[in-house]
Amino acid sequence: MTMSAKLPSVKLVRECQWRIHGISARKLPLASVIGIILLCGVVVWGSVPDPVMKSLQAADHYELLSLDPGQSSTPQPDSFHQFNVLGRTFITDPATRAKLNSALQVGAREPGVPARCFNPRHGIRVTHAGHTTDLVICFECRQVKVYEDDQPVPGFLVSDSPQVVFDAVLKGAGVPLAKTSH
Repeated sequence: MTMSAKLPSVKLVRECQWRIHGISARKLPLASVIGIILLCGVVVWGSVPDPVMKSLQAADHYELLSLDPGQSSTPQPDSFHQFNVLGRTFITDPATRAKLNSALQVGAREPGVPARCFNPRHGIRVTHAGHTTDLVICFECRQVKVYEDDQPVPGFLVSDSPQVVFDAVLKGAGVPLAKTSH
């Protein structure tokens, strides 16, 4: 008798290992795919979407807003996507714009897990070539909702690291900040 005749096949060993763990060989690929999708949806982040970054970089007008995170059932006339505006500043300095854009891009690349809440305290409104792009930003919840010409488009995830930069720009312009939840 040869040595290979005494050993079980690799296929049989894998089948036994999967059955020990309660997963049949037929279900493993589907389970793996579902796991990868869930993992990517929660942990893997990318960057600010290209159309959004292009709008930020090419903006004719660039406005940074401080928002009240409590969504209002009766928004003020000056509200920003259902959130009352505490203050705003126009960003005309190219270096400040670049600093905000860079901080946002870095934050979009940093990993983390988004919260289920949405308590935005920051916003950006840019206009370019007659089109408006709005970002409603919740660093606490790690989410950014995006609107193009007041229509929702896919948003993106962001860490809380850019908040320091955003707050410094707002404070420097004398714009009040919303109270934090901490």
